[in-house]
Amino acid sequence: MACVSRVMKAALPDNILLTKDARAAFVRAAGIFIFYLTHCSNDFCRESKRTTIFPQDVMAALRELGFEDFEQPLENFLEAYKKDTEHRKPAVKSKSSGNSEAKKGTSGEPQAMDVDVEDEEGAAEEEDVQEEEEEEDEEAQEE
Repeated sequence: MACVSRVMKAALPDNILLTKDARAAFVRAAGIFIFYLTHCSNDFCRESKRTTIFPQDVMAALRELGFEDFEQPLENFLEAYKKDTEHRKPAVKSKSSGNSEAKKGTSGEPQAMDVDVEDEEGAAEEEDVQEEEEEEDEEAQEE
């Protein structure tokens, strides 16, 4: 919910407020959209006889669902994301082999790795909860 709230806050002018009901409606709609896009992406993945959804599956799903306008911004984001992750390249060790790079499969594509990220997720969740509470306090004071 906090992620959707941040997106809404960034998209709306400062003088626009949202009720809790409107916020909840946006969150629910975002969840339904993600579910629908994931389902359609999975269909493309299965057609290719794969069990892992790749960005090209998501792109194909966007086209299939009539969201071609989102394709270019998503491609731009993915390109920037790849550049950012290449610059960071943290020393993440695989539990089985102990090397610091992603394992490569027979297709040359990176394979999934077991990475312990509980601390990062917990900190992000805590930050999201604090942000939500601050927004609710601001709304209550304005009313």
